[in-house]
Amino acid sequence: MACLYIVDDQPDTHIILARLLELDGYTVVGAHNGSEALKQIPLVRPALVLLDLALPGIDGLTVAKQLRTNSSTKHLPIIAMTAFGSNEYRSHAIAAGCSEYLLKPLDFVKLRSMIAQLVLQVA
Repeated sequence: MACLYIVDDQPDTHIILARLLELDGYTVVGAHNGSEALKQIPLVRPALVLLDLALPGIDGLTVAKQLRTNSSTKHLPIIAMTAFGSNEYRSHAIAAGCSEYLLKPLDFVKLRSMIAQLVLQVA
């Protein structure tokens, strides 16, 4: 099964997502900040990134933009996860390179569907 990469600074969210996705058969790795994620993602080469947009230091929008400028990650599907539900913030996430946008608290049924669809598109 595919490898997924979670970037979220909230340990509880990170653990819950990882366990849920591992039950679905995915391999899950991740980081708790944008700097760590930008170093690891090109090396790990995951099938998809779940990216919290409100990260300490380098925020999620910046992470997405930088992933899009790297030749090895420019086509990597990215699902933005955030508590900010405005259309303007959604537009910023999509413009930064996020493939999808999902509000917290996460709808796990919708998340699973997004992941399955995006991983299939890359395979």
